[in-house]
Amino acid sequence: MLKDLNIRNYALIEELEIEFSEGLTVITGETGSGKSVLLDALSLVLGARSDYSHIGDPGRKSIVEARFLTPGNYLEEFFSDHELDWDPDHIYLRRELAPGGKSRAFINDTPASLHILQYLGERLIDVHSQHKTQALLHQDFQLAVLDSFAGLSEEIGKYRKEYRHYVSLFQKMKELLELDRQSRSDEDYFRFLLNELETTRLQPGEKMELEKELSILSHAGEIKSQLFAVLQILSDSEHAVTEGLVEAIRRLSQISAFDPAVRQLEERLAGNFVDLKDIVGDISRAGEGIQHDPERMRLVSERLDIIYRLEQKHRVQGEEELLRLLDSLKERLEQITGLEEMIAQVKQELGKKKKSVEEMSRWMHNKRLDIKEAFEEKIVYLLKELGMPHARFAIDFTASEEPGPDGVDSLRFLFSANPGTGLMNIRRIASGGELSRVMLGIKSMVSLQNMLPTLILDEIDSGVSGMIADRMGRILKSTAKNMQVIVITHLPQLAVQGDHHFQVFKETSDSEARSGIRKLTGEERTAEIARMLSGKELTTATLVAARDLLGNHTHDK
Repeated sequence: MLKDLNIRNYALIEELEIEFSEGLTVITGETGSGKSVLLDALSLVLGARSDYSHIGDPGRKSIVEARFLTPGNYLEEFFSDHELDWDPDHIYLRRELAPGGKSRAFINDTPASLHILQYLGERLIDVHSQHKTQALLHQDFQLAVLDSFAGLSEEIGKYRKEYRHYVSLFQKMKELLELDRQSRSDEDYFRFLLNELETTRLQPGEKMELEKELSILSHAGEIKSQLFAVLQILSDSEHAVTEGLVEAIRRLSQISAFDPAVRQLEERLAGNFVDLKDIVGDISRAGEGIQHDPERMRLVSERLDIIYRLEQKHRVQGEEELLRLLDSLKERLEQITGLEEMIAQVKQELGKKKKSVEEMSRWMHNKRLDIKEAFEEKIVYLLKELGMPHARFAIDFTASEEPGPDGVDSLRFLFSANPGTGLMNIRRIASGGELSRVMLGIKSMVSLQNMLPTLILDEIDSGVSGMIADRMGRILKSTAKNMQVIVITHLPQLAVQGDHHFQVFKETSDSEARSGIRKLTGEERTAEIARMLSGKELTTATLVAARDLLGNHTHDK
């Protein structure tokens, strides 16, 4: 239930605080007094799009706050899922419009996105203005109304969840079949590439080793010749380095006893001689190991050519990348092989889900047919109460073979207001006033099943007056026993039905105009009813008529 509404610096409203109560609340006021601004502000805090032209003082931000009594625990999971603070007693909504063009939304003082605010707002309050009566012409609204009257809202939610799962599986199956079709056409090619790579038997680091070996084989003669020349210089010639080093060490040893520094030089040369002997041995062995082998060189070249060709073919560098490609091809072929099993599994799941969806949609179809006649009779009864004695109303069902988001059913509301006129689609023949009365009947019918604790109606009484307005007020009064109802009206016959009466007014000065609201009691309310009866001029007659209207209403209570 809407408990409080606070508005600051919004359009013509400087600052406004309203406390609402249970039952039927009526809001009246002269044309242009600001009733629409009040509704716009409420719509804003419920998630409507921002209109920065509504900021009153452009130097300050506009703030609209609404406090609701928490309607049970069914929203607690929603709060938890969106990391919002849960209060079992109250829900606070706040919307701020900054002069710079920035809008902020809060739920229980926690920043929230506009989408979340809209979702929550739709579950706290139903704002129905005159132009929204056009929703009655749309099939999805008509079906939702019938389901609400039948008490199917929870089942519809379960069905839609099941249907979404079914559609998801159907799409998955479609994608798998397309992937299977493409994969089957590619399978032979993938197997050819895999076989080619596996046959090659690549080893990590192989390319670098082969390139090094080929370089040695290609220059074997030159390498062997140079190594032989170095051996000659170091050990095999008449002036070999090793022989000279031995002679140098011998001469230093003859004088090393006389000078410690010479002893150190002798030791250093002796160490170098040992290293040089090792080097000579290594060079000798290296030379012996190098052989001119044309056959081996051919084999190495061919092996490298295979690696180079594969690199170029697959546009990669090195055998490591070729090996990764090999693993990737194996994985893709395994996927192709596993697709058949996956398709069979999804097909089985899809079949079960389709059967479930079909059974649920048939069950909903039967429930809708069962309630159809009672719905039609109730609407006709209410329309006659609202001054349409010849009204007829029917629902035209069409069932499809394949279930959709709402089951197998589509429907049309058929309507006739006059005798001798056949039933036709309501969108083709109903006037604005007729639509308003049908909508009022629908809202009152579904109020018992509706989880919304608050219903706001803005001039839904358009096109009616007199006795019909009185009947409309009585229906709203009855509806308000099940839920909080707030009505913005210009009809005195409806206004006197309210448990609570607010008047919106506008005060003007030379520099500005401001809107306000006050709760009316006693003679203030009598004067407002009298104004609604006759206009701005209050006369004794209109005041007496107003008292009679209010008195009759009090007597009805």
